[in-house]
Formats: sequence, C-alpha cells, structure tokens
Amino acid sequence: MSAAPPAQPPPRHVAIIMDGNGRWAKLRNRPRTFGHSEGVEALRRAVEAAGDLGVRYLTVFGFSTENWRRPAAEINALFDLLRLYVARDLDRLIKEGVRVRVIGARAGLAPDIASIIDNAETRTRHNDQLNLTIAFNYGGQDEIARAARRIAEEAAAGRLKPDEVDVARFESFLDCAELPAPDLLVRTSGESRLSNFMLWQAAYSELVFLDVLWPDFDKSALEAAIAQFNSRERRFGGATLAHHEPEPDAQARRDWSDLGARIVSGLVLAIGGLIAAWHGGAWLAGACGAAVVVMSYEWARMSEPEATMPAFLFALAGSLGAVMFASWNQLALGVGWMGACAAVSALRRRSFGAVLETLGGTLYVGLPCALFLWLRDRAPEGLETILTLFSVIWAADIFAYFGGKLIGGPKIARGLSPNKTWSGIVTGAAAGALAGAACGAVFGAAGAMIGIWLALGALIAFTGLMGDLFESFLKRRFGVKDASRIIPGHGGVLDRIDGLMAATLLTGAVLAAWPGLSAWLIGDGL
Repeated sequence: MSAAPPAQPPPRHVAIIMDGNGRWAKLRNRPRTFGHSEGVEALRRAVEAAGDLGVRYLTVFGFSTENWRRPAAEINALFDLLRLYVARDLDRLIKEGVRVRVIGARAGLAPDIASIIDNAETRTRHNDQLNLTIAFNYGGQDEIARAARRIAEEAAAGRLKPDEVDVARFESFLDCAELPAPDLLVRTSGESRLSNFMLWQAAYSELVFLDVLWPDFDKSALEAAIAQFNSRERRFGGATLAHHEPEPDAQARRDWSDLGARIVSGLVLAIGGLIAAWHGGAWLAGACGAAVVVMSYEWARMSEPEATMPAFLFALAGSLGAVMFASWNQLALGVGWMGACAAVSALRRRSFGAVLETLGGTLYVGLPCALFLWLRDRAPEGLETILTLFSVIWAADIFAYFGGKLIGGPKIARGLSPNKTWSGIVTGAAAGALAGAACGAVFGAAGAMIGIWLALGALIAFTGLMGDLFESFLKRRFGVKDASRIIPGHGGVLDRIDGLMAATLLTGAVLAAWPGLSAWLIGDGL
C-alpha cells in the first residue's frame, strides 16, 4: 500500500457488492465454491488497491441475509472462506494498518465465526490507514428493522422521546453508525441493482455497475470506477437544471441566500476580534484560546471521525499550550510543547499519511494562534501589524466573494472548490493591496513607501486566499463540506479564519527573519 494516490482526490468511502463468483466458475466448468475461493483473492487485491489509491473506507458485501437460502454446502464453503481469510490475512492487515469491522446480525452465527469476528475487530481497532468493513449476515432492510426495534425499546423504557428521533438519531442505531456514508457504490458482474445492500447509507452514493465478474476484479477495475465517480457532479438533492435554465456557474453567482448570515456573523466576529486585538494581553489570549478549542475539535472531527475524542484532546493540549506559552512571551517553548504533543498523538496512527495528518493538524491549528499573540506583543508596532492583517484579509475575503459572484469566469480548481474563480482571486488581491496602502497611510508611512504597502497588501491578500483554497483541499481530502456549522453562513472557525491563519504564518516567518522590517514600514504608527 505504498503507491502514490491519483491526481484527483479519491472517494473517501467505497462500497462494493462483490458479485459474479458463481458465473465466473461456471464459465470455467468449475463448482461455485471455486468461484468463491477466487473471490477471496479478488478481495485481497481490492483491499491493497484501495490503500494504494488513498481510499479511507472500504465496505464489501460478503454474505447477505438472503444467502441462507443457498445450498448448505455452499453456505458452509462461504463460512470456511471467512475462517481461512482471517487466519491467513489478519496479521498482514494489522501490519498494514487496516482496521476490520464486521456489520450484520450476529445471531445465528456459529460460535467460532462470532469469535473470529470479535478477535479481528479487537486486534485491529487501533489501525487507521484503511477501514475495511465486511457486511456478513447482513441485509439493508434487516439493518433498518433492527435499528427501529432498538429505538422502540429505548422509547418503551423511557430513555428516548419520539420527537428526539430524527435522521441523525436514527443513524446512530444502524450497524454503520461509525462510518461515513459511501461516496461510491460499485457492483460487479453487470447487474444493476443494490440487492438489499446499505439501503439507508447509499441515499446519495454514486452508483457504478461494472461488467467485471468479481474474481477478475483488480486495481484497474477500481480505478475505472473511481474515474467514473470523479467525472460526475454530486448534487446531494439539488435540482437538476433544465435546458432553458441558467448555466450552473451563472445560477451559483445569482444565489445570495447566505449573504445575510455571512454579514451578521462576519460583523460579530470582526467586532470581537478588533476588541480583543486592541486590548491585547489576556483579551487576545482568551480569544485565541477559545478559537483553539473549537478548531482542535473541528480538525479531530474531520481527520479522525472514528477516534475524535483522543485526537481532540491531544490537539487541544498541544495548541492550547502553545497559546499559553506565547501569551507569556515564550513562543519557542510553546512551539516545542506543541510539537511534542503532536508527536505523542501521532504514535496512535499507523500509516505515514495518518501520522502527517496528526502532526500537521496540531501545528495547523496552534501555530498561527501562537504567532498571532507573538505578533501583537511585539513592541512598538504589534497592534499595527495585527490591524494590517485584519484589514487586508477582510478586504480580500469580501471582494473575492463579491467579485466571484458578480463576475464569475474560469474556476481555479473545480476539483477542490467548485465556486472559487480567478476573478475572485484578482479582485480580492486588488482589494487587499488597497487595504494595505490605506494601512500604510494611517500608520504614517512616508509617501514613497505607499507603493511597498500596495505590494505588501497584495501579497498578504493572496496568501490568505490561498489559505482558503488549502482549507478546501483539506475538506475535500476528509470528505466534509464544512469543518463544522458553528458560524452561520461560514461553517466552522477553520472555515472562517483560514485566510488569516495563512497570512499570520507568512507574516510571522518574515518578521522572525527580519525583526526591524515592520518598524521601517510603519513609520509613526498609531
């Protein structure tokens, strides 16, 4: 599982109906059990291919509740194959960081099969490179019925009120409650039906039906299915446009439904940020600390949905500690503490990519906040530095939003963020340049320096806009639309201040290298 991932981000969760074992065997004049045996080899190839391509979750349909109607000899052979697969492959799966889950009804299974399942789940529970879920003795209708029965039992016991049962609460009773919904559902053998597989979870999955019998399935087949997935535009219930309606880009530009929420929440955040920055000290340290708490949770929720709490606690300890040290003018100690916490947290992860997510996540959250405090405390131009960052990033965000909406045009990276345009980048950078020049004038910079302030504002603005695009890349990687929904119209705190974080990192690096630069630029100051 070491090959490089594809250029386009893969679907986070791929589910596969492994169909065609019997027909494959029949074409070769062999018994059906031979086809099932070769199907196990195809499963090995699928697991390896999913890891190579960057898929985080792979769910396969192994044995359905309807399969009990098959001949007893074939059923026994299927159970023997499960025993053999776990016996042969479990150590390799552990070594490669694969976590194994088995969903479906446990009632009626032979005691040794139940023990094999429990052992596989227990021994792999800390793995996080690939989440392999095997649907065994599983049926989508049976899963929903069992969930409804448990909800009824909770209600009868007085632990659950009928009005508390919504979509999210219902999902918590399903077998797949810990898993994200499949982005891509593949069926082999040319059949075009779900056959009672993940009926609830597949509500908005992209369906791909391959004319490949399961024993012939390999990495190229999975790549072909992912290529179909990447060629589609996922609407999640949005209306399909008729031919006489505006093009999607034009309609998106005309949609101002979130404007009111964006303005109100933006003003509240701006006023609060200005008050904290103006007073500095404990005010700003408290604001940064509060932001770190929320962002640590948002990062843990995105990067480790199956282990959110330990990921959150480690990220919070490192990031909040860095903020505290920075508030005591001990930035170097704060960065060291943060790195140590990130390294200890990374020991929980098995794959190289997962380790990078943990290390990078703590630094991504904590370092900008610690640097922000350090910049504010720099005498005598700390306040001016912070106000410049605020002014340039706000101007860039506002004009990039309106520029993209009103002008439209070519997209920057449709695969990462379908609404961001080059027109938004250009108008945002231009607005940032003007905001930078205005800051220079207010701070008493010499007339000859205003051109430098223009360039400086454009650079800070562009960095902030690229920080916003990087956040889009992270969300695409983790398969989420927003870091959270805590801020109306903006999503999460990570979504709202991603540009400010990137600009703070740039400014902090520059001023650490050239400490006298800000004094030379600012002039008399406020």
